[in-house]
Amino acid sequence: MTRRAIALFLILAGTVSCRDPIAVDTRAAEGIPSKIAIAGLDELLPKVVYLSCGEPRVEISRSEVTSWKVDAKGVELRTKAGAAHRLAYSTVRGTDLTKLPLSFELRVFAATSKDPRKDLFRFNWRDEEPARRCLESFEALREDR
Repeated sequence: MTRRAIALFLILAGTVSCRDPIAVDTRAAEGIPSKIAIAGLDELLPKVVYLSCGEPRVEISRSEVTSWKVDAKGVELRTKAGAAHRLAYSTVRGTDLTKLPLSFELRVFAATSKDPRKDLFRFNWRDEEPARRCLESFEALREDR
């Protein structure tokens, strides 16, 4: 292995081991009206620094996103490459929030054809507050409760 590959491996290994889960009480999210939760997602999602999608596996920076659509059924984003990625609230099975070395990561778990609880989307912000608010909005819009 080259020195560069070893350095990259050590950085990635350090990042994985530095995941610090943040406990979020989501019971209050059930009381958030749908309109408010949708408006919250519409405001917060375009501000993500980075996101990834699990099916198909793709990583996207904020500058690559050309449009966001947040409506009563779900969230859709389009990229400069022309790809569309959609997350229906009816498939959401949970969320979790994690502190990473340089960001806060919200993972949204969804039911897929291969896995009933796959972390389908990961959204990253520099600050905890928007990540926490976004988590509460997704929890408010879950249909499997």
